[in-house]
Amino acid sequence: MSGAEAILVLGLLASIAGIADSTSKALRRAKDTTGNAYNLPETFELNSILNDCIPKDGAWWPVRQWKSISSVRLDKKVRETIKLIMRYTALLKDALPDLDAVEAQVAEKRSTRYYMVPVQWADQFTGREAELQCLDSKLRRNDKHARVAIAGLGGLGKTRLASQYVRSIKSTDTSVFWVYAGNAERMRSGSRDIAKSVGITGWDHLNVDILKMVQEWFESEASGRWLLVNDNVDDGDLMYIDPRDRLSDYFPRSDRGSILMTTRNRQLGIKFAEATNTITLAALNPAESVALMAAKLGSDEIENRDQWMRLAEKLEGIPLALVQAVSFMQEHEALTLDRYLELYEASDSRKLQLLSENFEDTTRDSDSKNAIATTWVVTFEYMKEHQPLAANLLCLMSMFDTQAIPEVLVLKLTREESDPTLSLERALGVLLAYSLIRSASPRQLRLSERSFDLHRLVRLSTRNWLMMRSELDLWVAEAVDVSSLMYDELKETDYATKSKTKSILLSHTLAVLSAPVLLLDDDNVVIPAVFDGQVVDGDHAQKGHICPFCTANILAEMFDPDRDLTRSLCMVSKAVASSIHIFGQTHPATLQHRSTQAEILWHLERPVEAEIIFVEILANYRTMYGPAHSKTTRTQRCLAETLNDQARYDEAELLLVPLIETCKQEHRPNHLSTLEAMQSLANSLTLQGRGSEAMDINATITKLAPNVNCRYNILSRHLQPVFDHGSIFRV
Repeated sequence: MSGAEAILVLGLLASIAGIADSTSKALRRAKDTTGNAYNLPETFELNSILNDCIPKDGAWWPVRQWKSISSVRLDKKVRETIKLIMRYTALLKDALPDLDAVEAQVAEKRSTRYYMVPVQWADQFTGREAELQCLDSKLRRNDKHARVAIAGLGGLGKTRLASQYVRSIKSTDTSVFWVYAGNAERMRSGSRDIAKSVGITGWDHLNVDILKMVQEWFESEASGRWLLVNDNVDDGDLMYIDPRDRLSDYFPRSDRGSILMTTRNRQLGIKFAEATNTITLAALNPAESVALMAAKLGSDEIENRDQWMRLAEKLEGIPLALVQAVSFMQEHEALTLDRYLELYEASDSRKLQLLSENFEDTTRDSDSKNAIATTWVVTFEYMKEHQPLAANLLCLMSMFDTQAIPEVLVLKLTREESDPTLSLERALGVLLAYSLIRSASPRQLRLSERSFDLHRLVRLSTRNWLMMRSELDLWVAEAVDVSSLMYDELKETDYATKSKTKSILLSHTLAVLSAPVLLLDDDNVVIPAVFDGQVVDGDHAQKGHICPFCTANILAEMFDPDRDLTRSLCMVSKAVASSIHIFGQTHPATLQHRSTQAEILWHLERPVEAEIIFVEILANYRTMYGPAHSKTTRTQRCLAETLNDQARYDEAELLLVPLIETCKQEHRPNHLSTLEAMQSLANSLTLQGRGSEAMDINATITKLAPNVNCRYNILSRHLQPVFDHGSIFRV
């Protein structure tokens, strides 16, 4: 065929190419729908041939002649193109015998709706109206992809809220698909179910990437409008970090669909959907809690509403705990609400038994724990493996009271970290993200002034988890060490700071001492059995053991004598008994606690008992430290005050006069020990009616220390805090 003939043929070929091009597009649409793959030629090179053969309009005549002559060189390419078109035409004939039928099949698939929700809907859903409206406004966006996360503590009803929402759109033109995404295998299993239901060709082939296949289907036009629910997405590493299987890479993006995620980890929810599209669930309020329990009972009205409100408060408005309690009472018909409350309030161990009772809940994943005491174990175990500092922080916080845990207490746990403050921030962030704790102080406070609340049921479940791991006593020991360290640091502060901080720490210290292994929070002076045979390294027990020294230190320091003398005496007496039991009568720790005990007895106007103790301590201090040591001089001064209270002024003066001379010789006339001894002597003289001599001593004190105003308030039995002391016995 000559080039001139080729030009005539190529006109026909161009028409064929147009048909082939439109048919190819139809075939590709069919491929997107059916998943069939055909070997389609990508190009016929017609434009190249025509450009070489046909001159442009108005071209110069020599150019036109040259184009005609040179077209002879294209004979071979023309023949190859004709063969290619013939083969392609045959392929079209075999592959698309009825293009209309294929298009009809595509249209049929697009019009099919799916509702693949394995969670059984329950008509006992109450409350959460605001959250449902928020979900609807964020997810029902026409022609725009949306991602929303529901975050919250396990048992708050994230799955139930999601199921309630998808139920509300069941009658719309949106297909709903539900996948449990707690781990990679369950996500693949859910994707296989979707692929099978929608008829993706090849879903059952070996070694098929089912996640990728389903992702591509969601992103194709064949999927129509859809909502994908990924339930229980709690493993952040698996979603975003695991180099072998980043599951987040398989989340589809399409303007025809949206994704709803439920997660216990708010940080993960924000990473997936951003903060503005993350709905954080809180506990139900009392009215909502009672309404939920009434719905579970199958009643619109409920008797003994006050008692049900009381139960709701005990269970902190956590839906899973509320439903569990009602289910338990329904299964045991003889068990009344009053009796359940009586059992629940009996002890922590009884609470754990009741909260560990499993029950049937068809609205939850079959792999989830229905008992509230065990449902959080999944979170605890995950944190232990992936965020150990956060897990340790939770363990320590569970040893304290649940309300207003000061940050300075838990900061001690990060003291061995390279950057303690930053490490603490990250660990607290994890606990806040999982809703295990909540901030109890305004955000504008300095870091050292912040405090956090711990859910009571979370505290109970954490301690139960530690018992199952045989680690409860280990964390009691850690809490004792941390608390003792706090009280040691307080000894170096001023009286006002000391008093304020002791007030803040008191409830947490009592919680530590109430641990079953100690039981030191009551009024009985009983030595804990755990101290028997205790191996003590110097003063302190070995790491991981409850330290008797630190325990006694807490007992002696926890109460401010100015606030509660009776309780303070009780605790200090326990400190004394523990110290004698472990260290003996003359150990410095024992003598220190006995000195504190005597001071409190003096404040309680029991000077005879205080005198006996001070006499014994003074003899020991003189032997151990000498007459001029601060411990010795202070004890001698305290002994003189107890004698003054018994009107034994001469004996008091015999102690104070030589004490003043000793302090002047060993220290200096204006030394604190000297001034305190002089003040005590002036007090003794005043009580004897020798006011002029007392005034002379006060004048001398003023001369030695001009900035000190020495006055004594007999009614309050306190020196004014001129030496930064709250009382005559406080150093």
